[in-house]
This record gives sequence, C-alpha cells and structure tokens, in this order.
Amino acid sequence: YTWVNALDGDSPGWFNAVQKIDMVNGELSSPTISFGKGTYCGPPLFLPKERLSDYATESNQQYEEDEGYVIVVLYRSESHSSSVVILDSSSMETLCTMELDCHLPYSFHGEFQEGFLA
Repeated sequence: YTWVNALDGDSPGWFNAVQKIDMVNGELSSPTISFGKGTYCGPPLFLPKERLSDYATESNQQYEEDEGYVIVVLYRSESHSSSVVILDSSSMETLCTMELDCHLPYSFHGEFQEGFLA
C-alpha cells in the first residue's frame, strides 16, 4: 500500500485530501479523505505498527502491511493555522488532531504546478 495526496471536490488545484492505494493491483483502497473547506494537506507519512512494537516491547508480533498510522500536516487557509492529523492507516479514520501554535506553509516539501507563476 501507499498513501498519497489527492484532490477532492472543489479544490483549486492544491492537494486537499489523502488516499490509500493498493500498489499490487493499482486499486484505490479508501475514499479520498479531506479535512474541510480551505484545508490543504502536506505529503502523508506512514508509520507502521511493527516498528513501534519492536522498539517498545521487543516482541515479534506480526502486523498486516497496512497496520499503523498516517501522519498528515494540514494548512488551514481560512484561519492561517496548521495542525497535525494522525489517521489509522487501515481504516483511514482520524485518531487525533493536534493544533499547532504556529502555521506551517502549505506544501512544506513542494509540488510542481505548471503555469502557477505567470
């Protein structure tokens, strides 16, 4: 699996959602998950559960390939603020939202948009 930025609905061309994709068969494994009007997503980061448990308990428990967490930095344009969202990577349900004291610019890592600057 992989987790990617996506466009959902009336986006002005900026990524405003994330989505899970099965890389073996190329099928979408989740609907697009968006976070509200005027909210844009940085690249999703996958953190597998197996790495967390290996360090914490030194167990050899096996997890499914998509078990873990997806961490996404959001820029909320209407309030000029940012937050970090943690999703369950299997179900794509929101587990936690942390509001930041400062904003992080949208697209912290950058994206190419042809013709964006005239």
